[in-house]
Amino acid sequence: MNLTKIRWCIFVSLWLASWPLYTAAQQPTWEKQMIAGGTAKEKGNLPEAEKQLRAALETAKKFQTPDQRTATNLNNLGEVLHLLGRYSEAEQHFGHALGIMEKTHGPNHSGIAMILNNIAGLKSSQGQYAEAEPIYKRAMGISQKAFGPDHLRVALGLNNLSHLYRKLGRYAEVEPLMKRSLKILEKAVGPNHPHVATVLGTLADTDM
Repeated sequence: MNLTKIRWCIFVSLWLASWPLYTAAQQPTWEKQMIAGGTAKEKGNLPEAEKQLRAALETAKKFQTPDQRTATNLNNLGEVLHLLGRYSEAEQHFGHALGIMEKTHGPNHSGIAMILNNIAGLKSSQGQYAEAEPIYKRAMGISQKAFGPDHLRVALGLNNLSHLYRKLGRYAEVEPLMKRSLKILEKAVGPNHPHVATVLGTLADTDM
């Protein structure tokens, strides 16, 4: 399992933990479409994920005003478009999501960190490393302030930043980030979890 898989697993865990619980009969249309989109994405069926998330976005137009639900929808659709290689569209959706969150909740709301991580990841995919770094740092700063230094969202930020530094060949900066991420993961999921083994393997590669 690579670092990208770790980031996805952490995101899914946090997303599921924060999602409201309903029976099948109770789920409003928008939430059914969002869950269907997320499930399709997890299975690798990106065209179906895009279809469901676009349908959810149409449903979201019925909301009284754009809110965190709309921002989440835009962000998730942006992730799918990123995976499909449609970078310009992905950037537009991430930017729209960020604008809604900053307008409705201010610039330091915890939900903004995930969108910032996605924007930075998109820039990194296009080789725009210098632009990605401060965005990753802003996202991690928001998560640390909102959740504390030992939260899984902070581990996500540390993994993102270390991955960027590996691409840049800044290996001396990778190791302390990975060690801190490892400490958080060991505390959160236990020392024998597969994620911990992956981080240890990455640290070994960095030391070589």
